[in-house]
Amino acid sequence: MVDEQVFAEYALFALQSQHTAEVAFALGVPRADRLLSAGRGGVVFRSGGPDHYAEVRVELWPLRPPAIAGEWDEVDEARLETSGTELRLASPTAWVGDHPVLLPAPGRYRVRAAVAGREAARARGGSGPPYPSGLERWLVQLWPA
Repeated sequence: MVDEQVFAEYALFALQSQHTAEVAFALGVPRADRLLSAGRGGVVFRSGGPDHYAEVRVELWPLRPPAIAGEWDEVDEARLETSGTELRLASPTAWVGDHPVLLPAPGRYRVRAAVAGREAARARGGSGPPYPSGLERWLVQLWPA
């Protein structure tokens, strides 16, 4: 499990494959009706607002976890693929997380994300330094596909 404050720069952040040539941000911005774009290299997440610090928890499960319960604005799920075994949270240009998510093996994984606080991020994000924090909360779950 990894808990980090992530800089949601330009309303985006990623769970990026490390030590490979794969770049999650090459997947592009998630569609307006999706929370994420996933594929080779990781996952790109669409925040509710620009330039703020979001609280993100990443959980690695051996099997599909139970349905996410609680107060969440949206939930989305997709499949990613990586040739590496290390993922890190990252923003498009300014930040890479300190804590790796260590996968048991390269390959395909399912990813499910849930988010709360999107309206707060939309209303207060992008207000400039010092950037707001704690507006948005994410839960990201991974398991082998």
